[in-house]
Amino acid sequence: MNQNQPPLWFPLIFMIVGLLVMLVGVGIIPVIPESVHGPLWLLTTFGLMFLSAGLGLLAMSGEKGEDSLARHILQWIALTITIGSFSTLFLWVGFGPGEREFSGGLSLGPLSFGQSGNEMIGRCMFGGFGLFAALMALYFFVTKLWQIVDLIA
Repeated sequence: MNQNQPPLWFPLIFMIVGLLVMLVGVGIIPVIPESVHGPLWLLTTFGLMFLSAGLGLLAMSGEKGEDSLARHILQWIALTITIGSFSTLFLWVGFGPGEREFSGGLSLGPLSFGQSGNEMIGRCMFGGFGLFAALMALYFFVTKLWQIVDLIA
């Protein structure tokens, strides 16, 4: 194993946590409905994000010069799903139905300014970042696909 790569247990923790959260999202592991502040598919998406991130970390492990096609395909799928799931969560907060509660503040040294958040500002911030992340997922999808095509050719 390379010095710069995480130990095997690190991606496995991501994958196990992601799988457990996904099992809650699909209803296999029961949860108190009042404790969930959104649709259950959000939990499934959140779990999928962690599961695919763990798979991506696992695909990155190995020897430095090793450039197998299967490894690149796994990285391509994992990266696209991870960033796509991440953007989905932010897009739902920004554009999904229902009320949102945002709060925030600003601290500059000893000065602190707190305020209750404006729902429209919060939705714009989350929605804008979600759109940015979706564009990044599309960018990584295309660029990694071209790397795979270059490997095949």
